[in-house]
Amino acid sequence: MTTSKLAAVVIPPFIKLVPALWFHMLEATYDLASPRPVKESTTKYYHIVVHLPPEIARVVRDVIMQLDSTDP
Repeated sequence: MTTSKLAAVVIPPFIKLVPALWFHMLEATYDLASPRPVKESTTKYYHIVVHLPPEIARVVRDVIMQLDSTDP
């Protein structure tokens, strides 16, 4: 895939007190991505993983480390 076809996604800061709200905001962010929405679940997953604060990543490390390669 060429660079010009990659979607630009700006991930909002993680909301520690209300994680569910953060995930809803991510879905909106993926839908608004330019030049096209992010629909691939693997891409969404990796965006989430790299933007989790380290203290949260440690809590969910088992989930992160046991990635389902077909549908994360």
